[in-house]
Formats: sequence, C-alpha cells, structure tokens
Amino acid sequence: MYDQCAATTSQSISSVCIVQRTDMSDDTIEEIIGYCRGEKFRTTFQRLGELRSHFTNVPFLLLTATCTDSMLQSIIRKLYIQDPIIESLCPDRSFTAVGTLFRDIMGNLRDDGYKDRTKRSQNRLVGEFHGALEDRDQKKNLSSFLKPESPVRLLICTVAFGLGVNIPDIRYVIHWGACDSLLQYWQEVGRAGRDGQPSVACYYAVRTSLIHVEDDMQTLCGNIKNGSARCFRHGILSHMIGNYEKVSHKCSGSCDKCNCSFCKCCNICQLQCECVKNK
Repeated sequence: MYDQCAATTSQSISSVCIVQRTDMSDDTIEEIIGYCRGEKFRTTFQRLGELRSHFTNVPFLLLTATCTDSMLQSIIRKLYIQDPIIESLCPDRSFTAVGTLFRDIMGNLRDDGYKDRTKRSQNRLVGEFHGALEDRDQKKNLSSFLKPESPVRLLICTVAFGLGVNIPDIRYVIHWGACDSLLQYWQEVGRAGRDGQPSVACYYAVRTSLIHVEDDMQTLCGNIKNGSARCFRHGILSHMIGNYEKVSHKCSGSCDKCNCSFCKCCNICQLQCECVKNK
C-alpha cells in the first residue's frame, strides 16, 4: 500500500497509509488507499467506516485497479458511504494477450535452464519467490530478477510476489492452477506489461485446482471447456465495473504474423481470425 500512496503523492494528491494506530494524525488524513479481495477485507480497511466518523469534513477518495459490482456494493455498505460519486474505466489490458497455452516449459529446460548450459547455482535461469522463504532469500531472488544482467529470467512465485512489487517489463505471467476468483486472476495478470509493451498471460486451470474456487471462476472455465465461451477476455471483464468494448479490426487473411483484434485478444478469439481459418 505504501507504493500506491507514493504514486498518488507524486501526482500532487496528498495521501497517507494507515496500518497502525501510530500512523494516524488529526490533520494529515486526506486519503487512504486500502486493499481488498472479495469479502476478505484487511482489518484496517474494514475500520475505515469508523475513521470516517472522526473526520466528517474530510473527503475520502478510494481507488482500486479492479472491482466487481458485488465488491463495489460491499465497500459502500461496509464504509457507510451514501451517494458516492463513482468514476470508472474498463480495466482491460489490451496489450496483454490472454488465454494462450504453452507446453510445459520447466519439463523441457534441462541444461538449458542454466546460462551457457553451465550447471552452477549462480547461472540458474529460474528463481522462486514465496512467503515461506526467509526475507533475505526473498530480497536476493527479487533483486536478481530485477537486474537486466542477471541470468534469472523466470520467477516461480505465489501471490506474495504482488505485495508492493512493481516490475514494468514483465512479458509473461503464467498461472499453473486456477485462481480463487476472476478478480484475483485479473489483478495478477496486471503484473505483465506495465510499461505498455505487448505481453502474454497463460492460464493452466487444471481440473483439481477448480474445486475450491469462487463460482465466477468455475463458470468461466466450464464455459471454455464446453465451448460456449465466445471470448476469454470478455468473460472476465463482464464481471468488472466499467464498460468493455472490443475494437473491431479484422484481418486481411494474408498476413504472415497477424496483429488483428482477434489475434491480440485471446486464444478463443484467435480461432475467428481469417489467417487461422485459412491455414
């Protein structure tokens, strides 16, 4: 949350991040950025309703990158907000292709998993990042991943990677197993292409990983399996606030590497491209 406050402050929007009582100030609270996932609000975020009662003359601005309709209503209810002014944009990431499937990368690396095919720990192309690691190991692995000259090009990680981590030039986000919800998936896809360059999100939602996920994720994956889903991207964004409209750009049917709106969208839409149909 600190990095989010720093970002708004850089845009001349004064903000503070409250995580403990000692962070509170009577005259500096103008904005609080909170984080939530579904109904599982952080304890601090849930208490913003109490905080508002102490600062009745202070306007509150709540920002979120992604939000479903049900979450919006939950936030309004929990924070006791009456007649809020809501400004929203569709959270589409048009530069990130989604739903593309690749073969198992790790199973085929072998000697190619090391720089110059030299099997030394400092030459490994793959790192890891998760909550079970010691803090020093997390910092070391993340630092290696951030350096352009580092051999680490692939980071196998859990949701812990998203906490305060901002790397603009990530090109691939690969999920092995289903996310808990469509909102969580779209937030994690947002790790890719933050510099606005083309990126790819790959999703391996194996059957056993769908047992305990939320209904919206089960429904979308079920529709994809039975062939009733017309677009993977639309299946996600239809649950978000903000209107999603796909820009139609059809292919001529004769290009070597197609860049039409179908091929740039998802693997389902790609099948509708004339280039693919003609192959």
